[in-house]
Amino acid sequence: MENVENSAFDMSIVKAYLDNIFSPLATNPQHSVDWQHICNLFKQVVPLLDENAIDEIIGATALHPVPEVRKRMIEVFTPQIDQFPSVQQLLIWCMRDTDEQVALHAIRACASSNSSVFWPELYALLGRDASRVQANQELATMGLREAAARQVLRDVYERGLLSDFEELDPYLAKGTGDNILILKHEVDATDMVYIEAGPFISGLPILYKGVSWFAVDDLFPESTIDLKAFYIDKDPVTNEDYDLFCDQIEENGHLWCHPDETPGKDHRRSTLGDVRVEKNHPVCGVDWYDAFAYASWQGKSLPTALQWEKAARGSNGYLYPWGNNYDSVHVNDADRVYNCEFKSLEALLEAQSSFSSEEPQHFTLSIDELSGNTSPYGVHGMIGNVWEWTRSNYLNNTDIIPHFRALEPAIAMEDWSSWVVVKGGAWSSKAELLLPAYRGRRHLLFRSPDVGFRCVYEA
Repeated sequence: MENVENSAFDMSIVKAYLDNIFSPLATNPQHSVDWQHICNLFKQVVPLLDENAIDEIIGATALHPVPEVRKRMIEVFTPQIDQFPSVQQLLIWCMRDTDEQVALHAIRACASSNSSVFWPELYALLGRDASRVQANQELATMGLREAAARQVLRDVYERGLLSDFEELDPYLAKGTGDNILILKHEVDATDMVYIEAGPFISGLPILYKGVSWFAVDDLFPESTIDLKAFYIDKDPVTNEDYDLFCDQIEENGHLWCHPDETPGKDHRRSTLGDVRVEKNHPVCGVDWYDAFAYASWQGKSLPTALQWEKAARGSNGYLYPWGNNYDSVHVNDADRVYNCEFKSLEALLEAQSSFSSEEPQHFTLSIDELSGNTSPYGVHGMIGNVWEWTRSNYLNNTDIIPHFRALEPAIAMEDWSSWVVVKGGAWSSKAELLLPAYRGRRHLLFRSPDVGFRCVYEA
C-alpha cells in the first residue's frame, strides 16, 4: 500500500485492508503501532474510494476500541467533511466520544465546515444554553470539549451564520429511574477523615465579588446547613488505586457496578498510558459510572456536593481549605500547568480547547505535593489538580438517579438529569473556579483528563 495508484479500489480490497490493519489491533488495544504511518496511508487511499467503501471504513472507525485509531481517522476524513454525509455522522458520533481527546479532534474538524448539521450537536455540548456562546466576560465553568464547542459556535455566531438559538433548543425530556444500590462490604477507614455531625456554612455571600470572569449562577447563596456525620477519603483516589480496581473487575466481573451501567463496560481510564500522569497522581479520565463502581468496590459511595464542600471548608465556611485568602502556592491550576498567567477568558478557553496528547506537557501533580492544600479537617488536595465527581444532580442538587442503560451519549445528553456536579476545580481551571463553594458540571458518561474523585463512608 506504499504506492497508491490513481484508480478506485473495489470493496474486496477495502475489506482485506480493514481485516489486516484494524482487526488485529481491535483484539489487542495495547499493540504498539505507528499510528501516524497508518494515518498517512489512509490519507492516500480514502480520496480514491467510492461512497460504499468510505462507509465501510467509517463503520470500522466509529466502533474501534482504541481511541488513538478514532482520533487519527478523524484527521483522515476531515477533507471529505462536506462531501459524504457519513463523514459528518462520524464526527457527530465522535463529539460524544467518552474519550475527551477524540471528542476534541471531532469538534475541531467541524470548524472547517459551514454545515449547519453540526450546530445542534455543538449546542447540546453546552447544555443548550445560548449565553454560554454569546457571553463575553461572564461564563460558567466549562470542560475541555465544552470550551472547544463554544469556540466553534461563537465563530458561527459572529460570522452571522446563526442568529436564533431557539431553533437548536428542542424539548428536554425528564425521566425517572431506580434507586442507587451499593454493594456493601467491610470498610477500611484508615485513610479516611471523620467529619462530625452538625452545621456548616455553605455557599457564598450574595455580594461576593471574587468571581470576575464567570457567572455566579453556579454559586449558591450563603446558608447554614446541617449534615450527618460521615467519613471522607483523606486524599483523592490515585491512578494506582484505580488500576488495581480495574484488575479486580477483570478477575471477578462487574460485581460492584451501577445497575444502570452499559453492559460490558470497559472501566479502564482514558489516561492509561499517558506519561503525564503517574501512579501517585489523582486518577483522571474516568466517568461517573467508573467512580461509582470503584466506590462500591470499597464499600463506600461518592460524596454529595454538600458533604464535599463541608469537608473542604470546615464548619466555619472558609473560602478556601486553608483560610479566606487565595494562595496560588497551594494549588495546581491552569497558570501553573501552562506556565503563564492568563489575562483573559478567551485565552483560557483557547488553551483548554487546544488540549492534546502533547499539550500541555504535564497536568496533574502527585497527591503528596502542595501540602498546604489541606482543609480544617485535614483533608488533602480538595481544590486544583482534578475536579471531583459527586453523586449530586446538577439540575437540583439531589442524589442522581441514572436511567440511561445502553443509551448513546447523544441521547442521554438530552436529559438534564444526566449532568452531575463536580467540585474543586482542576489543573485546567483559573483561580476563580478554585472555590469549594463553586459547582462545576460534567456529563456522567464523559471521561475527561481533568476529572477524578474521592469517596465517603456513611456509617
